[in-house]
Amino acid sequence: MQPNDKIHGFRVTRKIDAPEISAVGYEMVYEQNGAKLFWLDRADENKTFAIAFRTTPQDSTGVFHILEHSVLCGSDKFPSKDPFVELLKGSVKTFLNAFTFPDKTMYPVCSRNDKDFLNLMNVYLDAVLHPAALHQPEIFRQEGWHYEPDDEGNLTYKGVVLNEMRGAFSSPDEVGGTMLMKLLYPDSIYGLVSGGDPEVIPTLTYEQFVEAHKKFYHPSNSLIFLDGAVDLDAALGMIDSYLKDFAAQPMDLPIAWQKPLPHKEETISFEIAPNEDPKDKGRVILGTLAFGFEERETALACSVLLDVIAGSNEAPFKQRMLATGLCEDVALYPYSGIMQNAVVLEMHNVKDGRLREAEETAKKILADIAKEGIDKEQLTAAFNIFEFRTRERDFGSYPLGLIYGMNALESWLYGGDPIRPLLLDDDFNALRGRLQSRYFEELLASLFGAEDGTATLYMLPDPTLGEHRSAAEKAKLAAIRAGMDDGEMEKIRRENEALLLWQKTDDTPEILATLPSLSVSDIERKPTPIPTELRDLSGVPYLYHAMKTSGICYSSLYFDLSDFTEEELFDLSFATTLLCNVRTEKRSALDLQTAMKANVGSMSFTLSAVTRDGRAIPYLTVGGSVLESKKQDYLDLLSEVLFGSRFDEKETIRNIVKQEILGRKEDFSAGGSGAAMGRASAYLNAEAAILEQIGGYESYLKLKRVDQDFDAFFPKADETLRSLIARAAKKGRMTVSVTGEDGGFAEKLAALFPDGGEVKTPRSYAPLGVRNEGIVIPAQIGYAGMAADLEKLGAKREGSMNVLRSILSFGYLWNAIRVQGGAYGAGFGARVNGTFVYYSYRDPDPKASIGAFRGCGDFLRAAVKDEHFDLEKFIIGALGAIDPLYTPRVAAGVANSQYLRGIGYEDICREREETLSTTKEDLLRLADLLDRAADQNAYCIVAGKEKLDAAGDLIRATLEL
Repeated sequence: MQPNDKIHGFRVTRKIDAPEISAVGYEMVYEQNGAKLFWLDRADENKTFAIAFRTTPQDSTGVFHILEHSVLCGSDKFPSKDPFVELLKGSVKTFLNAFTFPDKTMYPVCSRNDKDFLNLMNVYLDAVLHPAALHQPEIFRQEGWHYEPDDEGNLTYKGVVLNEMRGAFSSPDEVGGTMLMKLLYPDSIYGLVSGGDPEVIPTLTYEQFVEAHKKFYHPSNSLIFLDGAVDLDAALGMIDSYLKDFAAQPMDLPIAWQKPLPHKEETISFEIAPNEDPKDKGRVILGTLAFGFEERETALACSVLLDVIAGSNEAPFKQRMLATGLCEDVALYPYSGIMQNAVVLEMHNVKDGRLREAEETAKKILADIAKEGIDKEQLTAAFNIFEFRTRERDFGSYPLGLIYGMNALESWLYGGDPIRPLLLDDDFNALRGRLQSRYFEELLASLFGAEDGTATLYMLPDPTLGEHRSAAEKAKLAAIRAGMDDGEMEKIRRENEALLLWQKTDDTPEILATLPSLSVSDIERKPTPIPTELRDLSGVPYLYHAMKTSGICYSSLYFDLSDFTEEELFDLSFATTLLCNVRTEKRSALDLQTAMKANVGSMSFTLSAVTRDGRAIPYLTVGGSVLESKKQDYLDLLSEVLFGSRFDEKETIRNIVKQEILGRKEDFSAGGSGAAMGRASAYLNAEAAILEQIGGYESYLKLKRVDQDFDAFFPKADETLRSLIARAAKKGRMTVSVTGEDGGFAEKLAALFPDGGEVKTPRSYAPLGVRNEGIVIPAQIGYAGMAADLEKLGAKREGSMNVLRSILSFGYLWNAIRVQGGAYGAGFGARVNGTFVYYSYRDPDPKASIGAFRGCGDFLRAAVKDEHFDLEKFIIGALGAIDPLYTPRVAAGVANSQYLRGIGYEDICREREETLSTTKEDLLRLADLLDRAADQNAYCIVAGKEKLDAAGDLIRATLEL
């Protein structure tokens, strides 16, 4: 195609050759209404479609967040109550979701299957342009908020987005970031809460919600993105079929540029658990307006700069700040991806009465560093690692096309060039030429050197805040109820009855038939094997993965630890958090980190566990990535870190311990579902119990004991940790994996390690034993987790359990816990370690969710016996879940895990065939298994105290953080 070519109503306005990303870009405009489209033509079978709208909030009601949820609850062409979930059930998508940003809303889908890709586009286009929510107020009440009266007529708030944001606002990070943005951007939309402030969400009316859609969700306000080996004629034809019904509409949706104002400051409280000691737990957050979206070079330079001065405890700013003893942790990062970006400095666990002193000290240290200069070797090293990671383009489970689309919008939304954020060669080349100048020092001075355009937030911990907030909400609702007459209450009751009836009314077969779908015949019956060749390195198993990796070599080393005690596993896992953060016999921690950034892509040390032949086996895993030309540097550094690290600098280790505790504590509030599932599984399953000892609540308690008894722990630390590493890192325990060009690298890796170390007497690890526990977190919501162990039930994992996951997660649990219960999420999984796991996420009633988990068997029996039960759809959805999109690094990790677990390609083929061949009889048999699974009675709730109290006898032991 060339500029001015026309196809399906679109005119090509620009063609861009982009060899840097092996693509050709095409900008287009839909002439009838001005919709803009950008296609990245790349040789990628995984295709991406996204439609985005500029959504500029006028308040903090979260209207665009509620719209994001609501438009996916049915549309004119596809009137199913939840086509989003129907797609999850019956698609082989590689990505399917939606995002609310501070100034835009994005609806992306990805799939490798051409038919599936067009199906997803079809449903999403109708969803955003013709949503049922415009004439179905029940959707707004379900996804946004509504009053719910109890039997006595007392009112409560309920709603999915409301509970999602209650969960978000349980995090001090979220609260602090939100308030800081209000101070920095008082005249801009960026000072508002686009996701919705839980206290403001209930002021949004249905009429305002409908009006927001009419104003913002119009093709004239749309930006459409395509990526990959797309059938352009089919894709544009699909888009044209929707856009042709819309005339051009004037769009005046400016985003105000925030003029730098005099320095502002404010003091607020944040919630901690009722029994938590608030001593020395204050926070200070500083922010400064920084650079605009078009200043890509400055943005890159800023990221490099902040990493150099605060990227580790040894970095100059963070090291000096921690040395003052004023705080326990410091973070310095850009608030980016919007039109006008900022830089944020956070200090956690600040000493009581010294918040302002911490602020002034931080500013002085930053000013001193700008004057003294930044070490050029450290700067060059940080620059190199940023360039490596940018060119690597490894985003884990997120498809590259999705990331390209998000990046493009960071310029395109504001009238800039959509391809500009994707092409970074010129930026790197320009900055490389400035590394030896004072450019970075001048940039640092400009960020925090002025008073205008800055703000400071002081945050004080309050163990009573949760109780006061709950009491205030109850009083507010009581006042609202007192002001209602009988007619208004009757109206609320009718609305709730209508909502419940709508939620409980299943889609008819005719409605479901409107949704486009795949058939099993569209699916490959054989899974695509991950290239793996098992070799022998003089007795050491070697897994070689021949994949294209753009000149990067990935390696993984696995050391069998099955003769280590649980205490030794914890100590070794603690050692892995210290490696690369402490000195070695050759150099300081800072010099080590500089050398690593200069020469390797990554080096990681973790503990994990697998189950093989019924036995749980813990492993020390050493992972790494390096350019071909830097392999010897990697080998030298790996040997230095593993065998030369010294754990004898007291304050260095003390700081890391405190930061680990702080981070783990916040993880319980932000990701409580994982903590609840992990602990519930550990009650019954040995592999899960190992993971609990090295990374769960048990590990957290041990870290706290290390902190409390640090003066007794430290004198033994160096000898203990070094001896454990030396014992673990031996050739007799090792399995080697290399991905990319080998060239003898595997042999050189193995040669680093001494012979011996074979495990002669493996231990038998035990589960924790069945418990019913609650873990108290500072939150208005909760997370429920329940587990069952298949071996104890006389069962084993089989392919039909993948279908079971699809049925329970996107059928029963979605409806019972999310739709009707108001939780943000819920699900079920059959894990490879031999457990069933159930979870709820940001849940207003975790007690009820445990009851829902117990009802899975009854639901499955009733569902299977329903004459309209569509088993084929669930089979297709299950296949999509077990055949995800992998980067070479992730693919190699999956293959390695399968090998360690004793899972071969023939086992994967058998499971896939079992999945494809699942029958109703298989599911009825699994329904009986679910009943017996519930009888194992292993569950954990992570929640605020009020929710745990409401759980009553369900919780037999309450644990504190």
